[in-house]
Amino acid sequence: MAIKEKIPSPSEIATQVKQTPETPPQQETSPQMETPNSEVKFAPGEIEKIQKLQSDLNTTMFQFGQLKVNQIKLEQQEKFLQEQLAKLEQQEKDIAKELTDKYGKGSLDIETGNFSPSE
Repeated sequence: MAIKEKIPSPSEIATQVKQTPETPPQQETSPQMETPNSEVKFAPGEIEKIQKLQSDLNTTMFQFGQLKVNQIKLEQQEKFLQEQLAKLEQQEKDIAKELTDKYGKGSLDIETGNFSPSE
């Protein structure tokens, strides 16, 4: 889920309120709004909600960053291990060819070191 819009700060909201056309007065007015063009003071609970949301968003974004860095490191490690495996497989082929050229085809008991040629 991508964040498409930044959460406006209280001062940005106050500016937007100042720029909106006047609306007909409501029967009951909010205690924070005396007139449509006056500065708005958010309640402490509202500010805390916004601050917590911003903090949670920052934490989540930071965690996404950490996740991406870990993903890059894992991809690098995977590539290194693939290259290491390819080198070891080549060494195995080289040793098998060298011993086959020297002793011919057969089987080797790795425990005893005895080689039995195949017929």
